[in-house]
Amino acid sequence: MDADQIRPKSRLRRFLKWTLFGLVGLVALLVVAGLLVANSQDGSIRLLQSYLYSQWGYPANSFEPRSAYADKLRPDGVRIRSNVRYGTRYPNSFLDIWYPSADDRIARPTIIYIHGGGFFMGDKVEGDPLAAGRSNAAGTGIDTLVKAGFNVVSIDYAFAPAYRYPVPLRQLDAAIEHLSANAERYGLDMTNVVIMGGSAGAQMSAQYGLLLSNPGYAKDVGIQPSIARSSVKGLVIFAAPMKVSGFGWRMNAMMWAYLGTKDLESSKQALQMDLVRHIGPDYPATYVTDGNQPDTFPTHAKAMAAKLREQKVDHVFNYYEEDVARLDHGYTARLDTKQGRENMDRAIAFIRERTLGHQAPVAGPKS
Repeated sequence: MDADQIRPKSRLRRFLKWTLFGLVGLVALLVVAGLLVANSQDGSIRLLQSYLYSQWGYPANSFEPRSAYADKLRPDGVRIRSNVRYGTRYPNSFLDIWYPSADDRIARPTIIYIHGGGFFMGDKVEGDPLAAGRSNAAGTGIDTLVKAGFNVVSIDYAFAPAYRYPVPLRQLDAAIEHLSANAERYGLDMTNVVIMGGSAGAQMSAQYGLLLSNPGYAKDVGIQPSIARSSVKGLVIFAAPMKVSGFGWRMNAMMWAYLGTKDLESSKQALQMDLVRHIGPDYPATYVTDGNQPDTFPTHAKAMAAKLREQKVDHVFNYYEEDVARLDHGYTARLDTKQGRENMDRAIAFIRERTLGHQAPVAGPKS
């Protein structure tokens, strides 16, 4: 073989060698970049949020609603006032009000519902994208509550990492303040209220219970509730993280973005978010449930139930062991399953028992 035949093969080998080195280097660079993003305080959540909302076609945080205010009556008789503005300081300050019938002069208990979504996504109508099984009207849960005879207010709030803790908690209080100031205008009984949420929204509901019942805690957080403790008859807690430590990377990333710190053990935010330790005997009556799989918070629910028992707080703990059914983070939204439907029925019974002793029976929806 002469030199002219050897040179092309040699050049090809050098080309393949340097191409391989380049690919290995690129992969290494991407791995390093991925690790840096994953372990940064906000990087992974910013990327995921940006991608999801670009697909959905609207911003994560906006001072304008996605559609105009509307007051509509559905064919089944349910009335919905949508995109009511409750504040101007923060984005996503809008709420919907659902009534069992067109007549908003009927005195009914008011349920304030807070959706989940890891504090960085979700919607007052669509619910929590992180909880499998959700569809429209927060997995049909809102619809079920309305048809049980309650007025239901579903709120939106600003998302991390652009707006961090305790902004959504401030917004919950601002929404309650707006509803109380306009109770007659909206046809709401704001002296007979239940605060209810799922996942992140359940965490906010539980934390608002502390603001109501623990003055020292409220002072530390910097939020004085705009509603009297006596007006809140109960809390309904579906699958709440009751503290922020002890998780894996996925939950850590969400908490880093929401709290604005990677110290999930001893920071002021982390200590405030360790909710069970702050519960005392004046805590509102509480309904608490969760699934039993690793993607949710069964140990947190059990710890809360134990603390409520210890403090002699009126409560219902609805829990299914794994030998009954394997229930994940979204089980409460699956109303077509035995446990999902049974749980909702028990929550409705809890609400009725804590609210109907204060007024005449609620009027249900039209047939």
